[in-house]
Amino acid sequence: MAQLQYNQLGGRQGRFYTDTFFARIPTLNGNSLAQIYTNNLAFTKIYPMHLKSQVHSSLSAFIHKVGIPSALHSDNTKELVQGKFKDLCTQYHIPCTYTEPHSPWQNRAENTIR
Repeated sequence: MAQLQYNQLGGRQGRFYTDTFFARIPTLNGNSLAQIYTNNLAFTKIYPMHLKSQVHSSLSAFIHKVGIPSALHSDNTKELVQGKFKDLCTQYHIPCTYTEPHSPWQNRAENTIR
């Protein structure tokens, strides 16, 4: 029952949207990627990353610091659909939905990046 250790986010603030941001210029720490989590109320958390394969650690940090989202909506990328990210969603009972291909307007995190 690992999901009982952390806050359960519900209602309008509980559904989160996520997307990966790619920067042309890396930060001083060498990070050129960031995973963005945002909800309908414009609450946004950003986690810097070195590699796309580290996306699962951003979800883990989000769960520890903010709480467990009631739902997670993302692009249909391999890193967010398979592997450790999907395992974390299964472990914490987070229902995941995905945008249709070539439909960025379906993901609110895209507007946060712009």
